[in-house]
Amino acid sequence: MTLENYLFLLIISLSIFLIFREVFTWYWKINKQVQLQEETNRLLKELIEKSTKKVESKTININDNLDKTSLNNPEVMEELLRKLNKPE
Repeated sequence: MTLENYLFLLIISLSIFLIFREVFTWYWKINKQVQLQEETNRLLKELIEKSTKKVESKTININDNLDKTSLNNPEVMEELLRKLNKPE
């Protein structure tokens, strides 16, 4: 066989592989699964960012109060705990 025949065979084989690959991914719905996983990851990242912001805001508010108060006072501690547990 000549180099041209090998090259032709390689191109045909590659084309057939790509066609069958696309058919198999369509049949097994792999493309859709990947798309759904990417969407799930995006939504999870949003949830993490939102929850992190809430925790940071609570921490900042509590730290502001700590500078002004004595933690030895039980009433102050109860108030701080209430603020922490308060739903937003």
